[in-house]
Amino acid sequence: MVQLDLGTKTQVLPCRVLGFGGNSVILAPVVAPLAVTVEMLRPGATAYVIVEDGDKILALRSRVLGEPQASEVVVSVTDEFRLGQRRRYSRAPLALPARVQGMETVTRDLSAGGVRLARGGAELAAGDAVEVVIEAAQAGLRIEAGAEVVRSTAIDISLRFTRIEPADATLLQQLAVAYYRLA
Repeated sequence: MVQLDLGTKTQVLPCRVLGFGGNSVILAPVVAPLAVTVEMLRPGATAYVIVEDGDKILALRSRVLGEPQASEVVVSVTDEFRLGQRRRYSRAPLALPARVQGMETVTRDLSAGGVRLARGGAELAAGDAVEVVIEAAQAGLRIEAGAEVVRSTAIDISLRFTRIEPADATLLQQLAVAYYRLA
């Protein structure tokens, strides 16, 4: 949960974060905005995303992107920030069939930047370069990407994509956001 503040004479709008990709953040207002807030909520408008981080409150300068919808607003955060989050993309806990180094497995979570897989029998170590295929034939989904192992535990293998088609990265980002829209 964050708050979106558009400044003078507007309400501070409580929002759920649906997802993010780089500096773009998709917000879902949890209450209907008042008319004056809707009027100020236009493309290019300056806004602040207010984030509580423990006992600190951060106000991150942002710019409204595109035409806001009743159920979501997209902003681009223009301030530099980091809240203990290393990832650049939303990650969703989706289980999809996958293959890495010829081994059949399943995703535990995925994002436009990488994927965490159930380990299966693969003997992979951090730094190994691999090819990964994520495929759900019934949904018409097939993504092939190059990746690097960033972490390998007894039960999981975490991969960072080193080569992925832009359309596939966009699709993974959309899947993650769709997951949180429905959550």
